[in-house]
Amino acid sequence: MHGWVWWVLAAVVVIAAADRLLLAAETRRWINYRRTPTHKGTGARALLGVQQILEPDKAHLAEVEDFEADRIEREAAGEPPMPKEESLAMEGTGGDGDLDEMRSGDDVPEW
Repeated sequence: MHGWVWWVLAAVVVIAAADRLLLAAETRRWINYRRTPTHKGTGARALLGVQQILEPDKAHLAEVEDFEADRIEREAAGEPPMPKEESLAMEGTGGDGDLDEMRSGDDVPEW
């Protein structure tokens, strides 16, 4: 046999062993690898930091999507939804700034 054939066989064995090792780690819930389903948009969230620099207005949309995903997971787990009064009391809270100031649009930088 040629020397390159041994290298190809060795590479296949190493890849198969690594796959089995990663699957065993996933079974023990140490990592998410092949069998664990990922949430929709996981890859896009990885680039969210770059997008926040280039398009700051998109950060709010990601926060809303995260909130909705959390709400759906809580409802699926059997938790009761937040009462309407409590939800209305939270309006305008959160974030790092004053919501009324953000809505005024006075401090919007010109590009």
